[in-house]
Amino acid sequence: MKKFSWLSDYTKSSFPSGDFRSSDYSGYWQKQFINHYLDEGFLHGFDKAIAKYSDYKDEHLPKSLYKFFPPTIYSLVALENRSLRLSTANDFNDPFDSYIGIEELTYVKTHVLKELKNRGLIVTEATNDQLSQEEYWRLFHSHSKDEELGFLSNRKKYLIEWFRIKHEKSNDFYLLLNDLECDARRACEQRISEIRNVPFRITCFSNFADDEDLGNNTTMWSHYADNHRGFCVKYSLDFSDSPIQNILKCGLYKVMYSARISKASPREVMKLKCDDNYELKVNAYLAKTIYRALITKSKFWNYEKEWRLIIGKENFNVLNDASISFPFIEAVYLGCKMEKALQQHIVRFALANNIPVYQSEKSNEKFKLDFISQNGKDIAQPMTLGKDATQ
Repeated sequence: MKKFSWLSDYTKSSFPSGDFRSSDYSGYWQKQFINHYLDEGFLHGFDKAIAKYSDYKDEHLPKSLYKFFPPTIYSLVALENRSLRLSTANDFNDPFDSYIGIEELTYVKTHVLKELKNRGLIVTEATNDQLSQEEYWRLFHSHSKDEELGFLSNRKKYLIEWFRIKHEKSNDFYLLLNDLECDARRACEQRISEIRNVPFRITCFSNFADDEDLGNNTTMWSHYADNHRGFCVKYSLDFSDSPIQNILKCGLYKVMYSARISKASPREVMKLKCDDNYELKVNAYLAKTIYRALITKSKFWNYEKEWRLIIGKENFNVLNDASISFPFIEAVYLGCKMEKALQQHIVRFALANNIPVYQSEKSNEKFKLDFISQNGKDIAQPMTLGKDATQ
């Protein structure tokens, strides 16, 4: 097998088109990778999973990725230390980023019926203070919002059945059922909140076809490089000299754009347990759900052409204060509104480290940026950072 798909142009994949490792695979290879990788990790340990699956993305990885930076001291530290700071999804500008949904009504129905059964309140014949077997099964088979109807398309809606049965009972039992329903909703909210806060670290890139594509996407410069006052770094994905190359390759994913949010199964969520420290135990099902959410965004963000590096808790040991070594700089591109002092500082750094550096300029002919090489230019003035570069 060829080690990197980008070392030469593929004319034919090394795998059948139905294999998710193939560049010809027509589905979302990311989903298949997540399923196989996490199953292996939970079954045999993540050290073995990382070693086994690190080459499975070779035909999907691009040659390079681009990352935008605002003009801050933290950005300069990342550039000069050749590192990247990883964030949590809560730090991102999209409130639905990495968002995990759940069909609350299905959770409530399942939770209430389970509690009634545990309390011995399901009996053969109905009473004013108990549910009959027939009433239980009517609720069990009723249809809640997102459940597939399938061949049971004649099922009654859960809320209609629930309302009808409640009002046939005694006032005390009616109040008990209401309390159980409220408890179920609180339990659902608490559990899904815990799932959304399982610790992962993420950093984001864009996959532009080339520098011209970078220059055409002026929106990204506005959003992520502080209105063109920041800079963009092009990174190689040749990790062959890195001691953590397998972790990096397993952690890179192309973002999927969709009209639907990722959802957790209510029944699977109810099975989750906490450890002795009251932290949620992450099993294979939950990990798959979270990973899929971490790489799923609304289709309206598809102009970002995003890839993500995701580091799970099992690999937090490679982080240093939430930063990861990433010394794969290919080139640096300076925003067309960058302050002169910051521009001079970055150009000096790039020249001293033999890194190509380009100044962006507005095109006179199109809505695009042109990039002018700064290599070989004499930058003589000393650095005096403006206030934008120190915030």
